[in-house]
Amino acid sequence: MANEKTCVEVRETENENIKIYSITWNVSEHPGEPKKFLKFENPEDSGLKFREIGQKGTALVCRIMAISGINEVFIGQNNLAVVKDRNFSWKKIEGAVLRAFLECSQQARGNVPFSVLIVGENMVFNYAP
Repeated sequence: MANEKTCVEVRETENENIKIYSITWNVSEHPGEPKKFLKFENPEDSGLKFREIGQKGTALVCRIMAISGINEVFIGQNNLAVVKDRNFSWKKIEGAVLRAFLECSQQARGNVPFSVLIVGENMVFNYAP
């Protein structure tokens, strides 16, 4: 696993305020179904849910929830749905969301190559430590 590349696939949804991020590693230790998501709106009130998703999931949710303009995060085993405030632009916050993925990936997996695929725009960004 240490030599595997980390990939994040970004997908837009019908709702312009929601994006889905699929990751090649399990960010959540939630034992539920792979398609089941846990909802986070307020990190201060999420203690029990944080225990369910484990240390990696908690670190990622907290980093993303700290970004100005983010309202909610839904986390599954290797997927996140991020909901932004309608008054914010993805152009202003997407970089911070992707930086949170990179930092959490490095913390959990070490300095492995990291790539982002933005579906629909056919854009790929690569980071190699």
